[in-house]
Amino acid sequence: MDQHSTPLIDSGRSKRKRSGLMFKDDIERRRAVHVMAMQWFLVKFVCVALGVSMVAALALLYFQGFRSWGFWLDPREMHWIGLATVGALAGLAATVVGSLFKKK
Repeated sequence: MDQHSTPLIDSGRSKRKRSGLMFKDDIERRRAVHVMAMQWFLVKFVCVALGVSMVAALALLYFQGFRSWGFWLDPREMHWIGLATVGALAGLAATVVGSLFKKK
């Protein structure tokens, strides 16, 4: 392959000097890509956390209901576990909705 041939992957970087407007547009584009990547990571993280929390709460309710392996919790403890689970889910959901859909 010839040394002076066009690269197969365009890195988006040019050898010529950039004007101030081009530099600003490049920074804004990179910032937007970074913000979208962070939002995607946060959405995945929160969905996994919500899923794990729900599975744990349902497992406790299952074990309590069927008394598997002699599992027994005081009804007041089950009440507080349920409230904590609902509170955690509501808090995480409010945080995600508030951060992703706030008006700028």
